[in-house]
Amino acid sequence: MVLKRQLFYPMRFMMRLIAGAWLVGWTAMGSGLSDFSCLSPTALVATQDGKTLFVACATANRVLCFDVAAKKVTASVAMPLPPSGLALSRDGRQLFVTCAAPESQVCIVDVAKLKITATIAVGHTAIAPVISPDGKTLYVCNQFNNDVSIVDLAAKKEVRRIAVLRDPVAADVSKDGKYLLVANQLPAGRADLDYDAAAVSVIDLAAGKVIKEIHMINGSGSLKDIRISPDGKFAAVTHLVGWHKQPTKSVNFGRMHGNAVTLINVARLEVDYVFQLDTLKSGAGNPWGLAWSADGSKLAVVSAGIHEVSIFDFPALLDELARRPEDLDPVAQGSFGYKPAVGGDSGGYIPFLPKAGQRVKLTGTDLGPRAVIVVGNTVYTANYFSDTLSAIDLAPPSFRPNPCRSAPSRKWTWCGRGSFIFMTQPFVCRAGRVVRAVIPATRAWTA
Repeated sequence: MVLKRQLFYPMRFMMRLIAGAWLVGWTAMGSGLSDFSCLSPTALVATQDGKTLFVACATANRVLCFDVAAKKVTASVAMPLPPSGLALSRDGRQLFVTCAAPESQVCIVDVAKLKITATIAVGHTAIAPVISPDGKTLYVCNQFNNDVSIVDLAAKKEVRRIAVLRDPVAADVSKDGKYLLVANQLPAGRADLDYDAAAVSVIDLAAGKVIKEIHMINGSGSLKDIRISPDGKFAAVTHLVGWHKQPTKSVNFGRMHGNAVTLINVARLEVDYVFQLDTLKSGAGNPWGLAWSADGSKLAVVSAGIHEVSIFDFPALLDELARRPEDLDPVAQGSFGYKPAVGGDSGGYIPFLPKAGQRVKLTGTDLGPRAVIVVGNTVYTANYFSDTLSAIDLAPPSFRPNPCRSAPSRKWTWCGRGSFIFMTQPFVCRAGRVVRAVIPATRAWTA
């Protein structure tokens, strides 16, 4: 009887919460309300001098120009479709904007004139544009075509497609231009097998094909971003880890899933380390974007579900992860958080938030950070649900977030409120366990 209660009540709570979030969203859509009065910043890129940030605003169909010194929006460029990703040309003169739709476009913006000079047709729900090191080619993930577009920038047209596994949502190119690493959001195989996880596809750009799938730790899914370190040695990936091989008796203490980062060794194209952003008592729900500092000494990861940024001293993080669990102080081990893994390349353990990392809570008006960038000694986040940017000074002794408003305060619609509840965790016990972790974004959401 006790066991039945342990199993039943958490599941009943989750089902009520999921049903409530969907009810709010569907009621809003049925009543004709829309969320287009909001900006919903979803991607960031900085000019080479770091003086201007370009901000892709998904529900406003525009890209904003944010003056870093003045801390205000100085201009905007209207887009034909919702912008989903940004990339700046190597010379800084052109901005490439992926605009997501069943028939997506890449808009080329003249940075000096702030005008669209050309558009290029790509695939279904284009996202994550990446420019080759020589600046001649643009790579674009087509999420619901399960492929990557190769775009010749001189000819301004797509020249080929390369198939990947499932739902490519992020990519980055190796420093030598040899490989494109593509993060597939969802697992491609059957869910009833012993191993079920998403993978990172490695495309040999000279050969024009996938040469390897880097398999994530068992249970991994909802991959959101991948970024290669400035020295080219590591690729960091944000994702969830579901403990689907363990009985779910409670949602407390991360018993259902963890919020994690995987570090891939780019030279060997293998997973080196996996660690969680969670602590034992506080989850870091819905890890999304990540960014490196220019010197590679800092790694910043945003948690969209709990409105936080985790900032890591990367050399110290590597040193900490390299130690074997038996080398740790057994008294401190519980707080450090080593947890048995469920298969995969992790050495048998996935640590909770390492001591080399610090979680920074954004101000109460900054909600749903999805994109992050490091400019000089400052971390900037794009906050989807509050239409704001946050600036975090990396200078010691502590990280202090400062809000930068990019628009008037958001006027919530029922649809917007329902989306916020679904994507964050305002009602979930043991902070950090979000509803969206149970139902990731799929093609059905676009219907």
